This record gives sequence, C-alpha cells and structure tokens, in this order.
Amino acid sequence: MEIVSCPKCGRPRALGHRCPSCGDAPTVVNEQPTTPDEAESWRGAAGSWRGVAEPGGVPTGRALAAPPQRAPGGKKGRGLLATIIVAVVLIVAIAVVVAVLTAGGAAVLEEEASVASAPQKAHDLAAQSLLRNAMTAIDAAFVESADYTAITQSTLQAMEPAITWMPGSAGVSASPPAGAKAQQNAVTWACTGRMTYEIGTWSASGVEFGVRVNRAGGGNTFYTGGSVAAW
Repeated sequence: MEIVSCPKCGRPRALGHRCPSCGDAPTVVNEQPTTPDEAESWRGAAGSWRGVAEPGGVPTGRALAAPPQRAPGGKKGRGLLATIIVAVVLIVAIAVVVAVLTAGGAAVLEEEASVASAPQKAHDLAAQSLLRNAMTAIDAAFVESADYTAITQSTLQAMEPAITWMPGSAGVSASPPAGAKAQQNAVTWACTGRMTYEIGTWSASGVEFGVRVNRAGGGNTFYTGGSVAAW
C-alpha cells in the first residue's frame, strides 16, 4: 500500500483512501493502461489518458476516470413527453366542455317542452274535471229513476246548473260534437240504455275527451282524442 500526504492536513494516509485524521476524501483514479490495446480502449472511451500526481508531488502514473457520458436525446425526450401531456389535457378539457354544453342544451330543450305543454295540460285537466262533474250529476239522477233513459235535460240542468248540457247520441264519448267545449262548460250526453250512458267534451287544447259508463258490468271506458285511453 502506497502512503502519501493528505493535501488537507498534511498527515500521512494510504493512497486512494480517506484521510483518517481529517476525513478528506481520496481522489478517484483508475489504473494506467499497461498494454497498447488498453491504451486504445482508454482513448476511445475517455478521449485520452494522462498521468497524475497524488498530492505531495509523487507521480503515480495513474489516469483520471472518464466522466460519465450523458445519454443523447434526453432533453428532446422530455420535450416530447411534455407535449403529449399538454395534448391529453387539452383533449380532456374539450371533452368536458362538450359534455357540459350537450347536457345544458338537453336540459333547456326539456324545460322549453315542459313550459310549452303546461297550458295544454291545464286545459285537458279542466275538461276531464268537467266530465267527472257531469258523471256525478247523471249518477245522482239515476238514483231516483234507476234508469238512465228516464233522465231528461231538465233533470240534469237542475242537478248541475253550472254545466251546459247538450243532448247527443251513441258515440259522443269518442266523438263529441264541436259545440261541446269545455271552456264553455258544455258537455254532450246520451243515455244509450237503462244501465248505460255516454258523455264527451272538447278541451281548449283541441283534444276531445269522453266517458262511456256501463252499470251492467262493463265499468267505465275513458276516451282521449277519439281512442280508448285512461286519464
């Protein structure tokens, strides 16, 4: 083991080892090539080699280690990665904006449709309520006679004077006459049998509503727009 002087404290220390007195780190060195092939290898890897003297002036005939080589293209690779990340973020942001706009547009359309249908629904409910009041009056008159065909116009007018009673014929539940308008409290009626009758009216929305009643066991059949439909 070769002993040299520490350049920091001047005390002896082993070559290539940390100073035991002051802790100074050793100089990292590599052995000098001993053959032409090794020398050529050194020149190819580090560019050149040279002898250096260990502190204290003693030539060592050693060569400094070649500095680590940085892999080419490092900055370019990082730049490409950053570009990809930015592109992904932009795509996600655009997708979010499109989704929000689509959802908002659908909500607006739904709200507009709801607002537009509100008046029609109110008119239809009013027509249905009018028919239910008419049914109450006709059924009350039936209690006295036990025969729908015995009910007269004057009887119904006395039972429910708020309704304009318009005599009709079979089929008025599905197709009431144009004059039977709910906004005028007009209801067309027809007692088609001892246990059956029909009534109908037109909603202000332009839809006709009607009911056919059969106390013999058929129950009540409701009509909307000329077709059987519950309401």
